[in-house]
Amino acid sequence: MLDAEHIRGLIGHKGGDPGFFSVSSIDPTPSTNEEIKKAIRADAGEGAVVLSTCQTAGYGRQRRAWASPEGGLYLSCLLRPGGHAVEPSLLPSFGLAASLAVCDLLDKMGCNDQIKVKWPNDIVGTQGKYSGISNELVEGALCVGIGVNLFAPVCAQALDGKYQAAYAVPTLQSSTLKPSISTEGLDTEQTSFIEEAAAQLLVNLATAYQRWCAQGFEPFRETYMDRSSLMGRPIKLELPDCTVLEGVAVDVDEYGFLMIRDQEGRLHQAHSGEAHLV
Repeated sequence: MLDAEHIRGLIGHKGGDPGFFSVSSIDPTPSTNEEIKKAIRADAGEGAVVLSTCQTAGYGRQRRAWASPEGGLYLSCLLRPGGHAVEPSLLPSFGLAASLAVCDLLDKMGCNDQIKVKWPNDIVGTQGKYSGISNELVEGALCVGIGVNLFAPVCAQALDGKYQAAYAVPTLQSSTLKPSISTEGLDTEQTSFIEEAAAQLLVNLATAYQRWCAQGFEPFRETYMDRSSLMGRPIKLELPDCTVLEGVAVDVDEYGFLMIRDQEGRLHQAHSGEAHLV
């Protein structure tokens, strides 16, 4: 099990504010998201965090199953943007800002891959999908769930969608860590690495959240566009009503909506859906 108090101390060492977070660790847990939803309904304060290295019923965006074997970092955080006078229409855009916090984590680790964001907030590379993010509004609060594949599990895991699972630690430069876990589970060095990753991710997330509360998504747009795996490329977008929109991804607006130009030159605004390169 991860050491929650040690993680809080690491947050301070990394320049974050450990007082913002109330960190707990549950291993295993059905879902860190469900734990945070319970906290929201119990009127818990902003900054409540639940961590795990294994979920038995994890899920991501649109409640798709998220394979959560031992060896990953699974984290959910309670945020109350209403207390910061954030415009409600901007709430979906925080998931996009959070995706950049994960990219920064992988960069700091030394992940030797071309890390990109597949709209809205999947983190992908040439090896596959490293991370997924859910951003749920529950009783006026945000439940932000992040899963990051770190160590390769004992058994290969399948993901919903067209990407296979990719694991960060096997891509690290000059790492002495074992890239996969054994049948006995995580060793001491692997557990320590996950704790370091959890602290860094929380520092990144808090920094992004504070900026987003003050300025919305606009300050993140340029970086997001640079990180995008879709911009300027032909895509097929499967919309929630099962219709399909085809065109070229040309922009992401201040609300985090994807802008697509079809073959007739018409511009379409998409707030949700599953995008694939054509």
